[in-house]
Amino acid sequence: MNVRLCPSCDYENPGVRVYCTRCGGILSALPIPPKGGSSAPLVVPAVRKVVTTPLRAQQGFLLVPFFMRVVNYWLSVALGVILVLIFMAPNLRVQRFGSSRIVDPSAAMERVFFGARAGTVELSQPLINDFLKVSGTSPLIGFGSLHPTLNNPHVELFPDSLTYCIEVIYFGYPFHLSEDFTMCGASRHWSLNGESASLGLLPIPSLLIPSITAFIASHMGPVGERFKSMSGANELKLRQGSVEFSFR
Repeated sequence: MNVRLCPSCDYENPGVRVYCTRCGGILSALPIPPKGGSSAPLVVPAVRKVVTTPLRAQQGFLLVPFFMRVVNYWLSVALGVILVLIFMAPNLRVQRFGSSRIVDPSAAMERVFFGARAGTVELSQPLINDFLKVSGTSPLIGFGSLHPTLNNPHVELFPDSLTYCIEVIYFGYPFHLSEDFTMCGASRHWSLNGESASLGLLPIPSLLIPSITAFIASHMGPVGERFKSMSGANELKLRQGSVEFSFR
């Protein structure tokens, strides 16, 4: 027979009573174990806490790596396109005018500028390019062991504008740097303004145009001095494939 112990007066209540028959207190929930025995073990059911992640959060975690893969893919594509554009040569038409076929372009250049004192003379694009080949360009300095070289400078003349192009050889690879200039000014105050530039077929931002202009001007060599002297000409006209000027 089960006996319940009153926690208030320690009276042993027989049966399955809820209240003590002596003091009326609430009896203990567990019966008193018989002598020599042990109370039944307290079994507490384990409650597993399930942590659920909201569906939106799960979708967010899944979208992040997918988005990064898409971004990396398009960055790789963009980088590949940029490299292709850089290594491509600009579509200039210099070869169409051929060579001046003059044995000594430097002497021919001197005769043209000497004749400009007496009247209007014409300086052809082939002669300018031949003079560029024999006179060369100023060497690059200040690059240490990373020493690029300049090669094959040439110009293409248009009405009131010209394009100057040069190869920058770096680690054995040629990079084609070109800049478009427009002529402006008046008698004895002529100038060329850089309008646009490109590395291969990749356009260079307009903010960098002054730096490109300064770089080209500082490495044009003897031709640069000739162009500077033309700024003081009385008459100066850029035509398709030639330039006309005089110092009268």
